[in-house]
Amino acid sequence: LETMRARTGHILVRPLIEGRDFGWFLLDTGAGAMVIDPKVADELQMPAMGEVTVMGVGGAVVSRFRVGKEFALGPLSFSDVTYVECDLGPPSAIMRVPLAGIVGYDVFARAVVEFDMATPEVRIHDPAGYELQDARWQELYFSRKHPVIESEFEGNRRGYFVLDTGSNARLGFYPAGVERFDLLNGRTTRTGRAGGFSGQTITFRAGRVEWFRLGENVIDNPGASFHTERQGFTADEHMTGIIGGGLL
Repeated sequence: LETMRARTGHILVRPLIEGRDFGWFLLDTGAGAMVIDPKVADELQMPAMGEVTVMGVGGAVVSRFRVGKEFALGPLSFSDVTYVECDLGPPSAIMRVPLAGIVGYDVFARAVVEFDMATPEVRIHDPAGYELQDARWQELYFSRKHPVIESEFEGNRRGYFVLDTGSNARLGFYPAGVERFDLLNGRTTRTGRAGGFSGQTITFRAGRVEWFRLGENVIDNPGASFHTERQGFTADEHMTGIIGGGLL
């Protein structure tokens, strides 16, 4: 796919909406739905319907659905697309790239998507004919349409982590994980702050863990955020934390 790395590290792609190119979309495994900016939806005269609560970094915001006819990304296309409407002005300003939307769960549920975060390079495949080369599969779970893997980290602890390319963070521990494993005890940290797409912010403790295993790779001394306030997505009691694009 045609890709670009934003100044924040996020990976952007260019799909076609109703056969037209409206610019860059964030490729976000952590998005449980497709997202479209209201300016694009209005130009295409997409019908609006209903109401939806969107969970972000700092909490919940109320939005609505917009209904599209066709979405295409590389060789993949599907019709009757339901988007969540979201003003993408704040993240566009941060990335210094106008965002038309976010590619989320609907694409990942239909395809095999390969990421090379370092290049960056993204390839999309039909699952029916895909064969994994020079790698090994790892079991994947889903929580609220978010992909989750089980990983090990310092002290031979094990937990469940959301894979989120929509986050440019490295490694984050949710309050439930911080409390369960007593991760702040004796650890040197400082205050950190993160922002979400809706302009909301959240504070956390920033520090490091001795090591973290991602697949067959052991990463030594990665930076990590330790969340203590149950806000937005960090309020999930079942997840230990999040693996962001920075670690990938």
